[in-house]
Amino acid sequence: MTDTINSLTDEYQNYCARHGLPLLSANELLGKLTELDNPSEARRERIYWLTNFISRWDAADREEESADMRGEGGIWWDGPRP
Repeated sequence: MTDTINSLTDEYQNYCARHGLPLLSANELLGKLTELDNPSEARRERIYWLTNFISRWDAADREEESADMRGEGGIWWDGPRP
């Protein structure tokens, strides 16, 4: 199954709620978790999950942008994204 921005948004919100994490952007949250010295095992697992999640988000974003360029999004726009 291909990830979509909508499905990833839901997944991220659920992950943050389950782990008591603030709803920052994934990049911001990753930065905050990696700032600390000697992270705990739980923190390392969260860093790993966030790193993987960001990669999946970027791939979904590229795919949706590519679909928009092909006209599959319903609106054709070849300029920069707002």
